[in-house]
Amino acid sequence: MRIMVSFKRLALCLILISSIVVVAAGCKSSGAASGNYRSFNGVAIDSQLLASNSEHELYWDKDAGAVLLKSKKTGKCWSDILYDSYLEGSTSANGNSPINITVSNNQTLKWDTVRSYTEMNESGKIICKKIKDGIRVTYFFDRYKIAVPVDYTLNDNCLEVSIEGSQILEDGSEFKLVSVNLTPFLCSVSNQAEGGYLFVPTGSGALMYAKETPDGRRSYIGEVYGEDASRRLAEDFTDGEAIKLPIFGASDGESALLGVIEQSAGAAFIEAQAGNDRLGYSNVGATFYFRGYDTFRYGSHGTGNVITQRVGDNLIKRRASVKYYPLYGENANYNGMAQKYREYLLENNILKKSKTEDSPYSLTFLGGTTVPTSVLGIPKNKLVSMTNFAQGLEIVKDLTSKTGTTPVVRLMNYGDGGMLPGSMGSKKIPSVFGKRNQLKSLNDYCLQQGSGFFMDSEIVYYTKSRLGFSVNMDSARTVIKYKAQQFNVSPIRKLDEENPNYVLSRRKLATAVKNALDKARKYSLSGISFSSIGYTAYSDYKDGQYAFKGSMENDVASIFGTVSSAGYKTATSAANLYAACAADVLFDTPSANGKYDVFDEYIPFYQMVFHSYKSMYSVPVNLAENYDETVLRAALSGMGLSYYIIHDYIPESNDLSLFKLYGTVYKDNL
Repeated sequence: MRIMVSFKRLALCLILISSIVVVAAGCKSSGAASGNYRSFNGVAIDSQLLASNSEHELYWDKDAGAVLLKSKKTGKCWSDILYDSYLEGSTSANGNSPINITVSNNQTLKWDTVRSYTEMNESGKIICKKIKDGIRVTYFFDRYKIAVPVDYTLNDNCLEVSIEGSQILEDGSEFKLVSVNLTPFLCSVSNQAEGGYLFVPTGSGALMYAKETPDGRRSYIGEVYGEDASRRLAEDFTDGEAIKLPIFGASDGESALLGVIEQSAGAAFIEAQAGNDRLGYSNVGATFYFRGYDTFRYGSHGTGNVITQRVGDNLIKRRASVKYYPLYGENANYNGMAQKYREYLLENNILKKSKTEDSPYSLTFLGGTTVPTSVLGIPKNKLVSMTNFAQGLEIVKDLTSKTGTTPVVRLMNYGDGGMLPGSMGSKKIPSVFGKRNQLKSLNDYCLQQGSGFFMDSEIVYYTKSRLGFSVNMDSARTVIKYKAQQFNVSPIRKLDEENPNYVLSRRKLATAVKNALDKARKYSLSGISFSSIGYTAYSDYKDGQYAFKGSMENDVASIFGTVSSAGYKTATSAANLYAACAADVLFDTPSANGKYDVFDEYIPFYQMVFHSYKSMYSVPVNLAENYDETVLRAALSGMGLSYYIIHDYIPESNDLSLFKLYGTVYKDNL
């Protein structure tokens, strides 16, 4: 009897298990077959006028699969493909592609660039839909089971090109979409145009002449707002300058086009090619990433080190957009671009004039360093002062008496880590730098002389789990959910991998700012500097809204707004657009465009945008490779000079291999 019951129970269990397996298998099969990718039947709408305003007309050319923006006054025409070449019979997959996509193979992890022109002629298609003042063109890459809708809209004074990330379709079983190179030839110029050039906003600004050279085409690619501090990167020791402004442009001398990346700028790269002899054109444009990624280097037998890139699982469903502003006549140059961009910032209430007093120069006092010591034979580091508060006041008074002008003063590295980040969140300044009343005396003297004073607070990087912030719990996360780390690089191009700087979770920034405000109140400070947040844009994959540097602009604007509302002046360093617009004083303002062979000219574009609206100070003159050039560029662009200063040189310092402390001693710079 017991045996019969057991067999019945076993049979019933097998039936139930089989049912569950069948249902599960059916669900899995259905999902894998279709995902959220759908390939529609349809054709492009007929060629037609899409929209018109007082200055421009927007057309659709069905045969070319192209959008055209035409000036009513001059007849100048811009297109998302090389339209003149197309009319002459060109079949170039590069020049005839309105968009290109990059995909990642799920098996090999390799990335491939796919040109829309090639796919539309082979295994893909486009479907168009008329929208208000424009057109939506959906590009179907059937071989990869990816579809990308792009909206072209004529506004009052510009053409807007955008992608809604939430409307991208993909299957994802074999390939994942990584990025979209949007209208790569809309902003282009013929190589034969006399005086034609591309504008790239790396550092202070750079020009690439649209001319063909014996060296062939020259290419540049740069990440807007700099490299993501939460991305694990293979070793990269370039001497380039980061892109601070989300813009680019091209001019042929008679007309120009300025591209302004309005949304998802942090997820964009600017790509430029000058002197492309195969196409006969030079071009610059934006590539938007819709997935985050990490880069790894690993050993491989027979091939040495190999670099691979791992993309995130989830598609970033944000809107990406670029607004293109045509310029003509005397404004068809980088001066006109700078003026138009400043107008854009003012009209959108992004840029506001700072209410600060300028000085011809600024001093940044470097506070502490660590030296090796031991306790009972156990090695440790000891914090020592290079410039205490009393010494800082002595130096400021000495310079004021000698020059008749008091510098703007910033205190940096007055934490427990010395020159490197230490613990985050301390409301107490280490006693090695002096007493509270000495700090107040330095602050008050600067104010009495009509100059600014700022204490720098580190709110991005830290090395110790102390004071309410934990390395394990409160670090930002990479795509693979690893703790975000950055490493210092020695002058011999060696990474200091034993002492990583951890990147604070984006969710914790508000807490770090509150601690900085508490410290300012405790020590009666008049100004607060957040240097690292000015040039550090980063992701945090703990939260989808922070993927690929998402919401960085809003977060930083909120930080500076909070501090300003509390009654403090604000400052930052090497500022990206959003930080430069929010802070009162800009230190370490870029005055070069990086050591790139592809650039032909340096231009002070950054300074042209912010001049008379922000107090700007150069990179430290006394640490520059070329002293005279740094001074001349500061004078040319209307910046004050900057110096990094210490009172005492510490020969035992642990930081001598990373920082040029030998060039900062006051008596040597006087």
